[in-house]
Amino acid sequence: MAKKLENKETKIETLIDPQNVDGGVKNATYADLISQALKASRPEGYNLDELKKRFRVIDVMDEAKKGKDIILEDADAAFLQTMLKDFTWLVVDRDLVNLVEDVLAMKKVPPKK
Repeated sequence: MAKKLENKETKIETLIDPQNVDGGVKNATYADLISQALKASRPEGYNLDELKKRFRVIDVMDEAKKGKDIILEDADAAFLQTMLKDFTWLVVDRDLVNLVEDVLAMKKVPPKK
């Protein structure tokens, strides 16, 4: 089974090109924010298993940035839900609350026939 999340646009600004700080900003989508959270550094670092889990979800976010909905396999959705619920954000914004609540409420995608 898989779970689906609409890739909503937020009012939070992010760089158009993360490699170019002078390239301008845009409103971040859920996929942008999830990718940033998954790539954030933390003092204790990441083991190999966690790196692999994060990259599986990052790959889905990269596809969703092309205007697609976010569709995750159950295990990846569960990982993302746990990770975002415990993630420490550096800003206070209602769109972040909405993002986490929407991820926690992801609905199952019916199987294709």
